[in-house]
Amino acid sequence: MEGINIRFKEFLDYLISEGKVPSNKDFASQIGVTPALITAITKGRSAIGIKTLLSIIAFAGLIKVGLNVSWLLTGKGSMLEPTDKQDPDAATDALRQENQALKQKNRELEEKLKTINKVLKGS
Repeated sequence: MEGINIRFKEFLDYLISEGKVPSNKDFASQIGVTPALITAITKGRSAIGIKTLLSIIAFAGLIKVGLNVSWLLTGKGSMLEPTDKQDPDAATDALRQENQALKQKNRELEEKLKTINKVLKGS
């Protein structure tokens, strides 16, 4: 089986395991091909055509799965793009939370510093 077919199967297995699609048949329907073609590709009996590749990439974008297209085509890198590329809102939320935590820590340190200054002035 050709490398791209193996990677396609790995991606499809990932989609199913993550609940993004319920089955090969549903995936075929979503990308506009027959279930028989999906089976043929995953078994290595058929190559993935450019139209199917483009459909897979478009589908991954629609369901917001950060498919690394370079990985699919060449096998280089990881299957998924880093998390911050998958969901910019999640990255923004994480930064906001970190910012809030840092602000709180800063307030705590300022209070400790005031206390230390009072102790030093009283000595």
